[in-house]
Amino acid sequence: MEFPKEVTNFLIKYIGTPYSELDCWEVVQRFYTEIKGIDLRIASRYSDPTNKKIISRIVEVEKDNFYKVDEPRLGDIMLMRVDGVLAHVGIYLCPGKFFHTFKSTGCAIVSIYTWAKKIEGYYRWQNSE
Repeated sequence: MEFPKEVTNFLIKYIGTPYSELDCWEVVQRFYTEIKGIDLRIASRYSDPTNKKIISRIVEVEKDNFYKVDEPRLGDIMLMRVDGVLAHVGIYLCPGKFFHTFKSTGCAIVSIYTWAKKIEGYYRWQNSE
């Protein structure tokens, strides 16, 4: 699948960025800011200099700003469980592919199928239509 130029440029810009420089929620924030012009800086309320942002807390507090979709589109947010906790997000790209960052890989385009058992669902930001 070919992506719009701005999405391709975004992916090229961030691929390979280490997780220590950009966590998974920050990837989502930047995508929405740079590609959709939507400010998702809600996570900053949960920042703590002694602790990384806690995705599960963000999900719990902000869940009403998203709605679940059965057929994801480019840019929808994937919500995933890590060790049984809703604690990871990524950007849906196309059937079979998504973009995220993880401690072991940094920012990368990966196969949805490698995460299939961990995916809780696909969500669209309520104001992204």
